[in-house]
Amino acid sequence: MIKSDTDISRLPRVLQRFLHYISFDTTADDSSSSTPTCEGQKLLAEELCRELKALGADNAHVTEHGIVMASIPATPGCENHPVMGFIAHMDTSPEAKGGPVNWRIAAYHVLVCHSFSSKEQASFNFVAAVIVQEFFLR
Repeated sequence: MIKSDTDISRLPRVLQRFLHYISFDTTADDSSSSTPTCEGQKLLAEELCRELKALGADNAHVTEHGIVMASIPATPGCENHPVMGFIAHMDTSPEAKGGPVNWRIAAYHVLVCHSFSSKEQASFNFVAAVIVQEFFLR
């Protein structure tokens, strides 16, 4: 069992990032007239923007409404393949605690897929994902 007071430096990087993201208090403020509605949402947006720039998204930016936008150029030779987009919320319902949270992980698995290619899909050199089982926020 891995708990929130554990040194996470030995965990997979993708899991470290996830745990970092949930450390931001993004609880929506129903009484706020601004968007985003709390400082934690702004801080998370700025952090995501920094990470996108580090990944090569030179045009990454946060809009006046706290929306993170960026594009990453296609891998050379893959310019004609379909484009992917990602959309996600950065806020948490006021009815639930949005952070910081005490968490524990009962188990996790790292899945790794190496190069595969088909006529219907772009080539992928490396895909990694972490499946967290029994993730508890307390």
